[in-house]
Amino acid sequence: MKLVTYNVHFGVGQDGHCDLARALDAVKNADIIGLQEVDSFWERSGNIDQVELIRQLMPEHDMAYGAGFEIAKRSKESGEMVSGPRRRSGNVILSRYPILSVRNFPLPKYGSGGGKLDIQKALLEVSVETPLGPLRVYNTHLCHLSEKQRSLQLEIFLEIDRRARLEGPALSGIHPGDESFAGEPALVSVPEKAVLLGDLNFLSTTKSYSILAGDTGDRWGRVTRIGGFVDAWCAAGHDELDGTGETSDSATSGDGKRRIDYCFVSESLSSRVVSARVLRDAKGSDHYPVEVILA
Repeated sequence: MKLVTYNVHFGVGQDGHCDLARALDAVKNADIIGLQEVDSFWERSGNIDQVELIRQLMPEHDMAYGAGFEIAKRSKESGEMVSGPRRRSGNVILSRYPILSVRNFPLPKYGSGGGKLDIQKALLEVSVETPLGPLRVYNTHLCHLSEKQRSLQLEIFLEIDRRARLEGPALSGIHPGDESFAGEPALVSVPEKAVLLGDLNFLSTTKSYSILAGDTGDRWGRVTRIGGFVDAWCAAGHDELDGTGETSDSATSGDGKRRIDYCFVSESLSSRVVSARVLRDAKGSDHYPVEVILA
């Protein structure tokens, strides 16, 4: 089963040209895909609904969308409020297997001073029945400004993951005598195993990485927590600091080549990671996709 995470940068590639279809071409053969920075109704990406465009371009995949934020749109010429669709930006999950349920969670945010860009982030969750069994798939794009804010967002993710296994499915049980809402079949149990895809905006040398992957000891190196998450890049045999894992492009990101896009898998899935690689032929964004194969 092929998983991919890709920050598509709303379709603007390394040549500065906006072409979302080009970005999608690089990952369309994957079974489960997490996309970040998907636009709707922004001038910078052609003032179109990219969510609907993805649906049209990827009809073989089921799709879930979760906006990080939705805000009013103003006329570029007059500055007046425009009635109709509002601007949105968020995350998409595509799956060749049916998506059984969808939840979207806003992540913690505190505003930045000094005019620095600060964006409301969200965590998109789906449950999927895959050939490897039931799977929860998460997709997110963490804060780019602050290690402390990223750490807080990751702690919330771990709490959501823990609670998901305890709370049960979004629709469960029955309501006797009421056919208007609960007459439909309830959902299957929440999958125990999970995958986190995303532009996580941290390096493997940071506290944020250790929150997910476990702390390092002087003698034994990285210590994975039981029931925690494993960096699929490392499960595939790469070193945490392996330079071939760099996923951002210095020519367009402005901050050098760094490994900041990840696939983390439940500790119990780590033995099923066959390979992980960065798709360097993809030029449709200022990031490169990361592909992980599970078997």
